[in-house]
Amino acid sequence: MADHDGASPPVFILTGVGADGSVLPAVTPQQEPGEYLGAAVRMPDGLCVLWLSTAAPQRLSLAALRAWLATTTPATPSGS
Repeated sequence: MADHDGASPPVFILTGVGADGSVLPAVTPQQEPGEYLGAAVRMPDGLCVLWLSTAAPQRLSLAALRAWLATTTPATPSGS
């Protein structure tokens, strides 16, 4: 479940929900200024988070995307 704090820009909080409806630990993924949550997918070893920019669209080559992805760090669950 995704929620935000209502600030400008908003800080997004991802909260897990168990199969029985129980609330699981929440995480606050790192975001850069001007980014908004596009999607989040639970993976076996963490989360995959897609951030969308509020800036004008830019074209990015596949090589540039791979280079950028190599510099990113995964989000760490809060409280760990």
